[in-house]
Amino acid sequence: MKLVYKQFPLTAIHDNAMNVAKAAIAADRQRKFWEMHDILYRNQGELGIDRLTEYAGKIGLDVPHWVKDFSSAAVQEQVVQEMRDGHAADVDATRTFFVNGGRVGDRSFDGFKAMIERTLRAQPGKEG
Repeated sequence: MKLVYKQFPLTAIHDNAMNVAKAAIAADRQRKFWEMHDILYRNQGELGIDRLTEYAGKIGLDVPHWVKDFSSAAVQEQVVQEMRDGHAADVDATRTFFVNGGRVGDRSFDGFKAMIERTLRAQPGKEG
């Protein structure tokens, strides 16, 4: 199994979505993606730039380095590329899940399980 997490900020409905995506990617440059991810989700009501910078410090990032990365063209381009990837895969919402390239419609435990089992059965020499 492989988990791929891509940024897909819904900027039309969330004012801070782009900055949040950039904050996470900038944190990832210091190997603290999941720490930033978690603090952002715990504080969804407070996602202004001052708060994002505060969170960077709280999770132990080198804040000046994070600010530089956050503001960089490379981080901006990574968000844009991940959005392109999402559009190419027909993603139109967050969270969207795929199993072996197929979109998961029923996101319940049983729905995931059934889709994984069907995928395994369809592979030669595999059992589900």
